[in-house]
Amino acid sequence: MWQAIKNHRTGVLAFAIVLLLMPLGHALMVLMEQWIGAARCSGALIIGLLGVVLLWWGVRRPGSDLYATMLGALAGVLVWTGWVEFSFVWIAYKLGVPPLIENGEVATKPEYLVMLSSIGLLGGVLLVFFFSHTRCQFFNWFQRRLGYRHMLKDAGNAPQRPLAVIAFIEMVMVIWTFYILLLLIYDHSIAGDRHPLTYAVAFGSLFWSLYLFLNLIRIKAFDHAIR
Repeated sequence: MWQAIKNHRTGVLAFAIVLLLMPLGHALMVLMEQWIGAARCSGALIIGLLGVVLLWWGVRRPGSDLYATMLGALAGVLVWTGWVEFSFVWIAYKLGVPPLIENGEVATKPEYLVMLSSIGLLGGVLLVFFFSHTRCQFFNWFQRRLGYRHMLKDAGNAPQRPLAVIAFIEMVMVIWTFYILLLLIYDHSIAGDRHPLTYAVAFGSLFWSLYLFLNLIRIKAFDHAIR
């Protein structure tokens, strides 16, 4: 009984930690825009570099599995915020992209309009995971259904990637994928905020999150739960 309670506590705590990490990057972005103004791109460069240092340290001095995982996850947030998001901010500013205005208010900032142009690149990167050996259950499900999962098992004999790198790429890919998904479905030329597809994504995400959470609380290792 105590072991079951302990396992559930591990999953809940891991969920809370990742939930708090996700808005950290957005908060940093807002603070830089408000506090340092014109120098925000320089600040973003430093934040991204800090993420690289954390990732390097997680690979060079991994310590415990949990320590390496946390360094990788935090590095993912910082690199995404500093280098990826602010690269879209810079390009939008450089090209003079106006925000999307609806009812006299800013509905979508210029950087997010520019970000949508990365959809093709995202698709190309996702193909690497679809056709590579991975422990991600999402990709494994498709690999089994398409009948080539068994052909990738030999790749499992390759040296294991550092846990910091795994946590890093997971964080970046999850943030990137769902940014693009939301930008697509909220685009009125595609769906819009009142379209049935938008409701399907919203409630589908809710039920899928519940399913994932029920699986998460069964994980015993804290570092595995974080990833």
